Amino acid sequence: MGEEFGEGRLYAFPDDTKTGGFGLVTRQEVEAAHEEALELEEWYWDAAEEFCAEWENRQEELREDPCDEFDREVARELVDGGFLKLPTISGPKGLGTCDTRVIGGGLTHSEVIRALATRQERAHGVSSVDAGPASLALGKFDGGERHLFYRGRLNYLFGKAGAGKTNLLIKVAAECVRRREFVAWLNFEDMPASDIREQMVFQGVPEALVRTYFLVYDKPETAPTVRAMVSLVIIDAVNPCIGFMGKNPMIDPTAMDDMRARYFTPFTARNPDVTGIAIDHVGQGREAQERPSGHHRKMDLFQGAAYRLAANRDGYEGDWGYSTLYLAKDNKRKTRIRVGERAGYVVMDSSGDSGKLSIQLVTEEPTGTSHTPEREKVKAVEGNSTRAIAERILAAAGAEGLSRKDWGAAILAELRAAQPGMEDARHNAYIRDNISKLRKAGVVGEKEGGNLIHLPTVTPLD
Repeated sequence: MGEEFGEGRLYAFPDDTKTGGFGLVTRQEVEAAHEEALELEEWYWDAAEEFCAEWENRQEELREDPCDEFDREVARELVDGGFLKLPTISGPKGLGTCDTRVIGGGLTHSEVIRALATRQERAHGVSSVDAGPASLALGKFDGGERHLFYRGRLNYLFGKAGAGKTNLLIKVAAECVRRREFVAWLNFEDMPASDIREQMVFQGVPEALVRTYFLVYDKPETAPTVRAMVSLVIIDAVNPCIGFMGKNPMIDPTAMDDMRARYFTPFTARNPDVTGIAIDHVGQGREAQERPSGHHRKMDLFQGAAYRLAANRDGYEGDWGYSTLYLAKDNKRKTRIRVGERAGYVVMDSSGDSGKLSIQLVTEEPTGTSHTPEREKVKAVEGNSTRAIAERILAAAGAEGLSRKDWGAAILAELRAAQPGMEDARHNAYIRDNISKLRKAGVVGEKEGGNLIHLPTVTPLD
């Protein structure tokens, strides 16, 4: 640094190119240069941090989706033909300069396949831009690696009103929102969009995330045009949506196809891996409580996973409740559950001090939450074992079913063998309680002669 003189207004510094062998600068020029150097340094470290994060993300993508030998062989041809652009990552070149350097980011297998599909479409007029391999990737179970719904497919959830369908799917949508992925919720129910957004906030998702990534559309005429890439589409609900289209879901076999073409397929053009989930209700008649209402084409349409949700214990604000998920369809056979079997349980709990609603997906039937008294937990465990015995006996009776008396006697016989130290009066109390719960859950039906039968998750429609 040079020497200050002239009452602090100027600095002198050695400079052989100047007359006298030194140059002069003002204090303001020195301070401005110092501030500029600090800004450059701050820019460099910010840019370097951003570059490192982007580079690490790219390396993770390459590790998860690596190119094979043929990918590398065909990549140059695709680049030369304009079908593929090599990804690059920009970073700072060096400290003290705003110059940047560009580094190649490598190619993933999916990028090469998408470019090949584009080339085929242009050359032959045949589209091959498909969703990736079917994988269960949405609706994660708590404390495990299981998932409910297939990514890149149209899935299905149906059940009685009050079973918790909306709560469950808002939980699923929240998975995407928390990852900063866009969700389009197509609302055909008589519920304001603000209420749907509030439900996600009630489940503990920050409101700023909800406002940014959770897009709720009230009765759209067609699939809304979204500038961002959407990861998840929810159609809520099927019958009101079909009615809004001017069709009858009960008798029109093409109604579901038209609904998919209008409200789901347009999203796949932008993102082949977009996931869809349609919400539906069950039939109104006594014998239609275990299947979706309307034409049988409904079940044919879905190539993802389909579930029926049945309430077991009604919950309300400040309390807890739960429902059972039954598998209704799984063409991909990756759920490892047979059609008609229980796929899990949805626990809805707002009894905590946080004032939020906790939604859990669990594999074992809940016997209560942390707030439940030990006495109630013990009762629930005993009751659940009674329920399992009762359902197994009725299912084994087949299409003929059992009378209420014979069913109760068979349950009691098994309970006596399993728990010989318990009095019959207590057994019978549990039997009555659990038969009531099974009927409420839509697992038990009644034939014309009065016999009770075990209901499959889905039955053919007339």
